[in-house]
Amino acid sequence: MCYFGLFKAFFCELTFTFLLVSSVLHTGISQPGNTFYGLTIGLTLFVSVLAINAPTGCAINPAVYIGTTIPAVCCREWYGPETGDVQTKYWWMYLISEFLAALIAGGYYRIVYGIEEFGNKREKYLNDSGYNSEMLKQQLLQNESTNNDSNVMMTSVQNL
Repeated sequence: MCYFGLFKAFFCELTFTFLLVSSVLHTGISQPGNTFYGLTIGLTLFVSVLAINAPTGCAINPAVYIGTTIPAVCCREWYGPETGDVQTKYWWMYLISEFLAALIAGGYYRIVYGIEEFGNKREKYLNDSGYNSEMLKQQLLQNESTNNDSNVMMTSVQNL
């Protein structure tokens, strides 16, 4: 935090924690079968470390901050003050910004993927896209007579 003020460091942690939580929610949870979620989350973490590691330490996870601060404090007590200065006076900034970012990312995810409290935008987008499941069923049923392997397809159409 030597380069930034407290507000700027708080904003950096908030922003990059929001990006990380959003990438986990949007690629890892909302799209089953997605094979790029690891790459997306890893690249988000990589960019976060490059951007804010020097000014804030890039915790972007309360467990990371706690898990690195406790051993550092213990080592300083065990080996003496020559091991370096451990700044623990800003502990609240990391925990509050990361918790707030997680709440914002969760709310954003709920808005995008349609929860009833927010007007169910997902159903609106599905209806506006022109996708009609009844029309698809009718097309598959018409193709039944021309396709010998239609029994498997017919059972899957009836399950729609």
